[in-house]
Amino acid sequence: MSSKQTLVDVINLNAEASCLSTKRWLKALDGRTESELYQILNLYVKTNSKITLGIVGSTLAEIEELNPECIQLINQHPQIFELLIRPFIHSLSILWSDDTFNHNYKLGKTYIKKLFKNTINWYLPPEFALRNSQIYSLKRDQCEGTFIHPKRVKENTKAELPIGLFKLKSIRNSELPCISFTENYDSYYLDQLQIFDSKILFADKTVFGWRDGESPLFLPNSVEREAIFVKNSNQKFNRIFLSEAIANHDINKTKSFYSYPQNSLLPWLGNFRLHWFITEIKRLEHSFDSLSEVKKKLFINLLNSDILSSIEKSNVQVNIKDNINDKECSSHLIKRKERNLDAEELLYLVLKSEDSEIIDFLQGSNTPFLSRINARISVLDKHSLLM
Repeated sequence: MSSKQTLVDVINLNAEASCLSTKRWLKALDGRTESELYQILNLYVKTNSKITLGIVGSTLAEIEELNPECIQLINQHPQIFELLIRPFIHSLSILWSDDTFNHNYKLGKTYIKKLFKNTINWYLPPEFALRNSQIYSLKRDQCEGTFIHPKRVKENTKAELPIGLFKLKSIRNSELPCISFTENYDSYYLDQLQIFDSKILFADKTVFGWRDGESPLFLPNSVEREAIFVKNSNQKFNRIFLSEAIANHDINKTKSFYSYPQNSLLPWLGNFRLHWFITEIKRLEHSFDSLSEVKKKLFINLLNSDILSSIEKSNVQVNIKDNINDKECSSHLIKRKERNLDAEELLYLVLKSEDSEIIDFLQGSNTPFLSRINARISVLDKHSLLM
């Protein structure tokens, strides 16, 4: 009998992460089947290692436009890749209205289900930030469940939070299945990437792990580092899909928890550096229905939570080993990539420009950031995703 623990490896892939520059992301996509992203995904195919992927819609659009081979790889191996529901934009949805949340959520859901064969109708929320009214919206849309991360809640709330799968109560006496992720799995993963080992141990029979899929791109030799993590984790865990883990549990026999815990806004609003920006977006949000189609397509990009965090959060200093046999670590600085200028560019276009000016500007631009916006617009048009 195997002594290994069971791992549900849930990966959030968000190419607008505040430490990931546009230039670095485009480099990771370059090279078709030789690209870093393709090679990282292919590690899981080569080792027959199951993962549950949560790719934000805007990130997925850029992959589809710039490296469709990654999409093909995922669809060719449904026994390896299971896809979660994500919004189109990685948004801090508690800042925005329920209508805005629903629009972003349904846009992402429709796109993901059009693109992938093996999907699971569970919603992975950006920043683990949801209103209870949004939980109710998910329930009404027949979403099958969502997630909480214990690192994002108050200590006294964390002490009461059930482990693993439970029933989450919300408004109108509704209940939605929910999973509380294993608290330190993301730290375990980063240890493996940075120094190729971790002293973190897990007590639970089934580890519901969450991590950021873009993390290897912050470090040198990204593919090699991810390969070592895959090898080490496969020695420690038996991997299963989220859907398989849920099938092994009877939700009716699980605990109930009252209300989705509210996330602190300090990482995004701590010094109010972009309070004016949020005020402008709220004003536009109220007039969303009156915006033209092209302005709606630009506006939704302004909901990105990393516009705020890239300004509010500091750089990150970590210790890394250059290769697995090194005894000593070196210091490595991971810099935030401030996104306010890009955001202000889009905001100015929406507020001050006619549609014809916007179209001419986008078509005539060759800046890396606007190439990403063009990729997203192209995907929205190609798949007839309505704004």
